[in-house]
Amino acid sequence: MYAYTMISRTIFIVILLVAVFFGLSWAVSSIQNIIGPVPSESTATSTDSNGVERESSEPEPEPAQQQEPPAVESPPQEVIEPPTPPEAREGAVYVSRVSRPSYSRPGYVQLRTKLSEDERVIITGWRIESNTGSMIIPQAVPRYTFFGQNVNEDIVLERGDYAYIYFEKSPISKSFRLNQCTGYLNARADFSLVLPNNCPQLSRDSYQHLSGDCQNYIRRLRRCELPDPNITNAFLGEDGNECRAFINKNITIAVCYQRVNESDFFSNEWRVWVNRGTIFDSSHDWARLYNTDGMLIDEYTY
Repeated sequence: MYAYTMISRTIFIVILLVAVFFGLSWAVSSIQNIIGPVPSESTATSTDSNGVERESSEPEPEPAQQQEPPAVESPPQEVIEPPTPPEAREGAVYVSRVSRPSYSRPGYVQLRTKLSEDERVIITGWRIESNTGSMIIPQAVPRYTFFGQNVNEDIVLERGDYAYIYFEKSPISKSFRLNQCTGYLNARADFSLVLPNNCPQLSRDSYQHLSGDCQNYIRRLRRCELPDPNITNAFLGEDGNECRAFINKNITIAVCYQRVNESDFFSNEWRVWVNRGTIFDSSHDWARLYNTDGMLIDEYTY
């Protein structure tokens, strides 16, 4: 009886183990179906010292990552330096001549410009220096007139402008920019260097209706010369009256200034007087031009 009982238990245990085994196999198969196949590993064989081949597992190489293209660098931007203003640029204004004084005329310095079309430079306050002295460029009258007050302002030079600076007192106590009418000043003051006579002249067609004597007199008048009343009053009769009326209406300083708004009325030339004797040696010297900041703009030797 005892032996029968032991055999029954043994058979039960065997059946239980078989059931457990098949149950585990089914579970593993179900899990694989759910999660997919397990990645395979590459195997490699090697032989040990006893000549027995052994398998070794090596992981599969990971796929190469795609490299991003290098970023394209933009070229460096060019830095544009602002142009040097003419008042601080060497040679923008330069000494073109130094004239030594003589018995009949004073010494003077001539300044010229090297400027672009839209540049302007103020030279009032600049210093001209020699080996023995120095002087400061003063103000001047930019729009000289015979009919109002002439106010001094800073001297402003543009492209093509030039200035004469005289070492003497101005005959009219003013420095000024020339215009088409300033030549009339030659009859009012004694200028060491005569002012240019650029006054406009009448066309001959405008007075051909006058008498012969009147026409001859008008033709003899030089530029910037006003008619002499002692001569015009000598013309007699109706022809004389017509001649005087025409001259008094058309040959005057006021008529000259009617051109003030024309583009070429004002000259490129300035006349400046510094009311002192020359600072330059009569034989040899060194002229240096400095701006208001003390920067050397130009130098000239003779």
